Amino acid sequence: MADRNNDRVVVITPHGQLLAWKKSISGPAAAFPSPTGRSISVTEPAEFIVEQIAVKDGVAFYHYGHSGKPGSADNRLHDPTSADELSDGKLVIADKSNCRVLIVTPPHFRPSCDPRYAGHLRPQAPSNLAYPDAALPAASGDHIVVTESNPGWVDVMSAAGTLINAVRVPGLSAPDDANEFASGELIATSHTRPG
Repeated sequence: MADRNNDRVVVITPHGQLLAWKKSISGPAAAFPSPTGRSISVTEPAEFIVEQIAVKDGVAFYHYGHSGKPGSADNRLHDPTSADELSDGKLVIADKSNCRVLIVTPPHFRPSCDPRYAGHLRPQAPSNLAYPDAALPAASGDHIVVTESNPGWVDVMSAAGTLINAVRVPGLSAPDDANEFASGELIATSHTRPG
């Protein structure tokens, strides 16, 4: 669990019991367990980094980005808001302020994919993603659900970065953290009030 205001990541069991460690991290925004359950991917937007942490001992074994140094080159981020491990071990990162989604293969630092599209499925779509606040593996594992916050779109992309579908949800002007909860079924929250 990312406990942003207390600058820590806390690992708990499904029954709510605290595991043996807590890790101090500067303003973690999100913490996602890997498909194997052996690691956690944590985003630190204010520090411009993503870390992968071992569940058994809380040791960080992979970093993407440079702490306190935003950028858009290889191994640089600017406001990473989500990072999640795919079933093949690759890491998908929503790099919000760089308007992109990266797919990297730890321990390497060169993205294997930086999905940007020309908007052929959406009229007047930007050449970059519009402030993606989440990029999460779909339940099927063969594609990625991307939430663009401004303007509000939910995109389904292949792991190679090809846009498969784009949805503008009526009445949801500020979608957040869209995900696939069943095959072809998407769910999202909204940043608008009442939310």
